[in-house]
Amino acid sequence: MELGERGYGLDYINLIYVGGGALTARDYAGKYRSHTAYDCDLCANAKGYESLAGQIIGKQVG
Repeated sequence: MELGERGYGLDYINLIYVGGGALTARDYAGKYRSHTAYDCDLCANAKGYESLAGQIIGKQVG
């Protein structure tokens, strides 16, 4: 895994995959599956940006 190659101790961190890529990651997580979470909602990224935009607009208006 690239994270391991970059020096991250994958035995000690939790991983969260979000969006369409989570489906692929879930199938290839291997031994790290026990501390990995998956949100396979294909619209998750769009929902996050929509929420962020709402917060920004709310701050400008208020």
